[in-house]
Amino acid sequence: MTYKTALVTGGAIRIGEDICKKLHENDYNIICHYNKSEKEAKNLKSQLNKLRKGSCEIFSLDLNDFDQVEELISKISNNFNSLDLLVNNASSFFKTDMENHNDSDWDDLINSNLRGPFLLSRHCKRMLSESKGLIINISDAMVNRGMKNYVIYSMAKAGLENLTKTLAREFAPEV
Repeated sequence: MTYKTALVTGGAIRIGEDICKKLHENDYNIICHYNKSEKEAKNLKSQLNKLRKGSCEIFSLDLNDFDQVEELISKISNNFNSLDLLVNNASSFFKTDMENHNDSDWDDLINSNLRGPFLLSRHCKRMLSESKGLIINISDAMVNRGMKNYVIYSMAKAGLENLTKTLAREFAPEV
């Protein structure tokens, strides 16, 4: 049997872990990205590889380090036959209101929720085009109504929703 391959950012915990497990159940090999959740990522890898040997790999990456994004894509293209699905799930989420925030809040929230998905999508385009693959960007339903005390996060997720629409036009019909 031939398995498709999915890259899931933030795949070691919470929603990302559930996404990895569901994709694995549906015959995907998993490339699980994590930042600080090494223990959980190793546990997920062990669980999935017990079910199907060699079906899950894990990679650490800080979405605030743009050189690491290119390095990850290089590892994927060198070690996997194809990439069929990119799930941009990784996200920082914390309060920032109009008065209480700093530059590192901006960097963390914008990079993990918007710039990281942009860069990963751009760098994965060739592999996804070859496989007629998909990109799924995970947003937040609350963003459409605005979120008090989460101004930067809300802006980043709104940008991600617009990025998703733009990528649909830019990458179609290959992705």
